[in-house]
Amino acid sequence: MERGGPMLGPNRPRCPDPRPGRSRCGANRKPSAARTHHLHLIEPGHPQFTTRLAFRDALRAEPETAAAYAALKVELAARHRGDREAYTEAKAALIEAVVERVRPSA
Repeated sequence: MERGGPMLGPNRPRCPDPRPGRSRCGANRKPSAARTHHLHLIEPGHPQFTTRLAFRDALRAEPETAAAYAALKVELAARHRGDREAYTEAKAALIEAVVERVRPSA
């Protein structure tokens, strides 16, 4: 995507996240169209930064975990159509379990 392209156009407002150190936004190609992208932006050094990387790394390293997550996402997308917050909340238990399992103990 080119700098200043569709994701950053005037019809794509930034959606501030109430959680410190985080931001999120949604975008679409036309102002009247359904959202086609949903991004979460997290500052390096924020605790969620390492959590998200741990989850990503687990999905890359464990095909069975990636398949279970993909199946859950399909099920939840059908169940929570149009309710992104409920969809996200319903994924939380699986994500937390994976992160707890793969995160090195302190």
